[in-house]
Amino acid sequence: MDDPKDDNKASESEVELESLELIYDTVKASIDAQNAQISSYDTKAGFVLGSASLLTAGAVGFQKTAFDVASNLAQKQLLLDPWVKPTMVLLTIAAMAFYLAIVIAGYNAYRIRKFQILADLDVLTAEYLDKRPDTTKLVLLDTFRTIYNNNEPKVKAKGRATEWAIRFLICEALFIAALTAVQVFVFVQDIK
Repeated sequence: MDDPKDDNKASESEVELESLELIYDTVKASIDAQNAQISSYDTKAGFVLGSASLLTAGAVGFQKTAFDVASNLAQKQLLLDPWVKPTMVLLTIAAMAFYLAIVIAGYNAYRIRKFQILADLDVLTAEYLDKRPDTTKLVLLDTFRTIYNNNEPKVKAKGRATEWAIRFLICEALFIAALTAVQVFVFVQDIK
Protein backbone atom coordinates (compact mmCIF):
# COMPACT_ATOMS: atom_id res chain seq x y z
CA MET A 1 0.00 0.00 0.00
CA ASP A 2 1.26 3.45 -0.91
CA ASP A 3 2.16 5.83 1.85
CA PRO A 4 -0.04 9.02 1.70
CA LYS A 5 2.99 11.03 2.83
CA ASP A 6 4.68 10.12 -0.48
CA ASP A 7 1.67 11.54 -2.37
CA ASN A 8 1.96 14.78 -0.37
CA LYS A 9 5.67 15.01 -1.19
CA ALA A 10 4.93 14.53 -4.86
CA SER A 11 2.21 17.19 -4.87
CA GLU A 12 4.45 19.62 -2.92
CA SER A 13 7.15 19.04 -5.51
CA GLU A 14 4.70 19.74 -8.31
CA VAL A 15 3.55 22.96 -6.61
CA GLU A 16 7.17 24.11 -6.30
CA LEU A 17 7.76 23.27 -9.95
CA GLU A 18 4.60 25.10 -10.96
CA SER A 19 6.08 28.22 -9.30
CA LEU A 20 9.43 27.62 -10.93
CA GLU A 21 8.42 29.29 -14.20
CA LEU A 22 7.18 32.42 -12.44
CA ILE A 23 10.20 32.68 -10.17
CA TYR A 24 12.59 31.97 -13.04
CA ASP A 25 11.00 34.67 -15.22
CA THR A 26 11.06 37.16 -12.33
CA VAL A 27 14.73 36.55 -11.53
CA LYS A 28 15.66 36.70 -15.22
CA ALA A 29 13.74 39.98 -15.57
CA SER A 30 15.64 41.32 -12.54
CA ILE A 31 18.95 40.50 -14.21
CA ASP A 32 17.77 42.16 -17.42
CA ALA A 33 16.75 45.26 -15.43
CA GLN A 34 20.10 45.26 -13.64
CA ASN A 35 21.93 45.16 -17.00
CA ALA A 36 19.78 48.03 -18.28
CA GLN A 37 20.61 49.99 -15.13
CA ILE A 38 24.33 49.43 -15.71
CA SER A 39 23.97 50.70 -19.27
CA SER A 40 21.96 53.70 -18.06
CA TYR A 41 24.65 54.64 -15.52
CA ASP A 42 27.31 54.42 -18.25
CA THR A 43 25.27 56.72 -20.47
CA LYS A 44 24.76 59.24 -17.65
CA ALA A 45 28.43 59.16 -16.67
CA GLY A 46 29.43 59.82 -20.28
CA PHE A 47 26.98 62.72 -20.45
CA VAL A 48 28.28 64.22 -17.21
CA LEU A 49 31.92 63.96 -18.31
CA GLY A 50 31.15 65.52 -21.68
CA SER A 51 29.05 68.29 -20.15
CA ALA A 52 31.69 69.11 -17.56
CA SER A 53 34.35 69.34 -20.25
CA LEU A 54 32.18 71.61 -22.39
CA LEU A 55 31.33 73.83 -19.40
CA THR A 56 34.97 74.12 -18.42
CA ALA A 57 36.16 74.82 -21.96
CA GLY A 58 33.41 77.40 -22.42
CA ALA A 59 34.26 79.12 -19.13
CA VAL A 60 37.96 79.23 -19.95
CA GLY A 61 37.21 80.59 -23.41
CA PHE A 62 34.82 83.19 -22.04
CA GLN A 63 37.27 84.25 -19.36
CA LYS A 64 40.09 84.64 -21.91
CA THR A 65 37.78 86.69 -24.12
CA ALA A 66 36.76 88.82 -21.13
CA PHE A 67 40.37 89.63 -20.32
CA ASP A 68 41.18 90.29 -23.99
CA VAL A 69 38.26 92.69 -24.29
CA ALA A 70 39.35 94.48 -21.11
CA SER A 71 41.85 96.47 -23.07
CA ASN A 72 40.76 99.97 -22.21
CA LEU A 73 41.88 101.62 -19.01
CA ALA A 74 38.44 101.73 -17.35
CA GLN A 75 37.96 97.97 -17.61
CA LYS A 76 41.50 97.28 -16.46
CA GLN A 77 40.94 99.56 -13.49
CA LEU A 78 37.67 97.78 -12.62
CA LEU A 79 39.45 94.41 -12.80
CA LEU A 80 41.88 95.78 -10.24
CA ASP A 81 39.10 96.68 -7.79
CA PRO A 82 39.77 94.90 -4.51
CA TRP A 83 36.92 92.38 -4.77
CA VAL A 84 36.69 91.63 -8.50
CA LYS A 85 39.97 89.91 -9.24
CA PRO A 86 40.06 87.74 -6.06
CA THR A 87 36.44 86.77 -6.62
CA MET A 88 37.14 85.72 -10.20
CA VAL A 89 40.21 83.75 -9.14
CA LEU A 90 38.34 81.96 -6.32
CA LEU A 91 35.38 81.14 -8.56
CA THR A 92 37.74 79.82 -11.24
CA ILE A 93 39.63 77.67 -8.73
CA ALA A 94 36.34 76.34 -7.33
CA ALA A 95 35.03 75.54 -10.82
CA MET A 96 38.26 73.71 -11.68
CA ALA A 97 38.13 71.80 -8.38
CA PHE A 98 34.59 70.70 -9.18
CA TYR A 99 35.71 69.73 -12.67
CA LEU A 100 38.40 67.52 -11.14
CA ALA A 101 35.81 66.03 -8.76
CA ILE A 102 33.53 65.33 -11.73
CA VAL A 103 36.33 63.58 -13.60
CA ILE A 104 37.12 61.41 -10.57
CA ALA A 105 33.47 60.59 -9.83
CA GLY A 106 32.78 60.07 -13.54
CA TYR A 107 35.73 57.71 -13.79
CA ASN A 108 34.42 55.75 -10.80
CA ALA A 109 31.02 55.54 -12.46
CA TYR A 110 32.27 54.83 -15.96
CA ARG A 111 35.22 52.57 -15.30
CA ILE A 112 35.12 49.00 -16.42
CA ARG A 113 33.97 46.63 -13.74
CA LYS A 114 34.00 42.90 -13.97
CA PHE A 115 30.37 41.93 -13.61
CA GLN A 116 29.56 38.28 -13.20
CA ILE A 117 27.85 36.78 -16.21
CA LEU A 118 26.23 33.45 -16.93
CA ALA A 119 28.38 30.37 -16.57
CA ASP A 120 30.23 28.98 -19.55
CA LEU A 121 27.55 28.15 -22.11
CA ASP A 122 29.52 25.17 -23.44
CA VAL A 123 29.65 23.64 -19.96
CA LEU A 124 25.97 24.41 -19.46
CA THR A 125 25.12 22.68 -22.71
CA ALA A 126 27.32 19.68 -21.97
CA GLU A 127 26.10 19.26 -18.40
CA TYR A 128 22.38 19.93 -18.79
CA LEU A 129 21.34 19.18 -22.35
CA ASP A 130 20.16 15.70 -21.41
CA LYS A 131 18.62 16.73 -18.06
CA ARG A 132 14.98 17.38 -17.40
CA PRO A 133 13.94 20.98 -18.18
CA ASP A 134 12.83 21.67 -14.62
CA THR A 135 16.19 20.48 -13.27
CA THR A 136 18.07 22.73 -15.68
CA LYS A 137 15.76 25.64 -14.90
CA LEU A 138 16.37 25.17 -11.17
CA VAL A 139 20.13 25.31 -11.75
CA LEU A 140 19.76 28.39 -13.94
CA LEU A 141 17.50 30.01 -11.36
CA ASP A 142 20.13 29.53 -8.69
CA THR A 143 22.84 30.80 -11.05
CA PHE A 144 20.81 33.91 -11.98
CA ARG A 145 20.10 34.64 -8.33
CA THR A 146 23.78 34.34 -7.47
CA ILE A 147 24.79 36.56 -10.41
CA TYR A 148 22.26 39.21 -9.42
CA ASN A 149 23.37 39.21 -5.78
CA ASN A 150 27.07 39.32 -6.68
CA ASN A 151 26.62 42.18 -9.16
CA GLU A 152 24.26 44.32 -7.07
CA PRO A 153 26.95 45.96 -4.86
CA LYS A 154 28.91 46.94 -7.99
CA VAL A 155 25.77 48.35 -9.61
CA LYS A 156 24.98 50.38 -6.48
CA ALA A 157 28.56 51.72 -6.36
CA LYS A 158 28.28 52.70 -10.03
CA GLY A 159 25.00 54.47 -9.26
CA ARG A 160 26.45 56.37 -6.29
CA ALA A 161 29.45 57.51 -8.35
CA THR A 162 27.14 58.67 -11.15
CA GLU A 163 24.98 60.55 -8.66
CA TRP A 164 28.02 62.31 -7.18
CA ALA A 165 29.29 63.21 -10.66
CA ILE A 166 25.92 64.81 -11.43
CA ARG A 167 25.99 66.75 -8.14
CA PHE A 168 29.51 67.99 -8.88
CA LEU A 169 28.40 68.99 -12.39
CA ILE A 170 25.63 71.12 -10.90
CA CYS A 171 28.11 72.76 -8.52
CA GLU A 172 30.56 73.43 -11.34
CA ALA A 173 27.78 74.98 -13.41
CA LEU A 174 26.81 77.25 -10.50
CA PHE A 175 30.38 78.41 -9.96
CA ILE A 176 30.86 79.05 -13.67
CA ALA A 177 27.57 80.96 -13.72
CA ALA A 178 28.80 83.08 -10.80
CA LEU A 179 32.11 83.67 -12.56
CA THR A 180 30.27 84.71 -15.70
CA ALA A 181 28.04 87.03 -13.66
CA VAL A 182 31.10 88.78 -12.23
CA GLN A 183 32.56 89.17 -15.70
CA VAL A 184 29.28 90.56 -17.03
CA PHE A 185 29.19 92.96 -14.06
CA VAL A 186 32.64 94.23 -15.04
CA PHE A 187 31.50 94.89 -18.62
CA VAL A 188 28.25 96.56 -17.53
CA GLN A 189 30.18 98.87 -15.22
CA ASP A 190 32.39 99.91 -18.12
CA ILE A 191 29.38 100.67 -20.32
CA LYS A 192 27.84 102.99 -17.69
